[in-house]
Amino acid sequence: MSNQQDGTSAESRIKARRAAFKDSFSIPNDLLSDKSLTISARMLAVYLLSIAGDSRDESTLTREYLAHRLMCSESTIDRGIAELKARRGLRVRRVYGVNCYDVRGLRNRVQS
Repeated sequence: MSNQQDGTSAESRIKARRAAFKDSFSIPNDLLSDKSLTISARMLAVYLLSIAGDSRDESTLTREYLAHRLMCSESTIDRGIAELKARRGLRVRRVYGVNCYDVRGLRNRVQS
């Protein structure tokens, strides 16, 4: 194989990685630096955004699952949800006994 072929295949691998990264979700900087939220609430917000991704506006998860994935108690999840509802506009509705989290408010800061 010539160096030019190696360069081309390396370039195509880099392009593929960039495309895969582009399809991942984005985290608003103001969410990460929002001092009015506890670190637990910020972690919860990032996790909900990662589940929803950039193309969807909702995540459907149980409190137990969230607590397990974030290695905290369900009461910590409840407090985080309450913070995000009050300060970032998170909306929660029940769908067949499971919470459905509308993450649009997490992407767009609520003006207060």
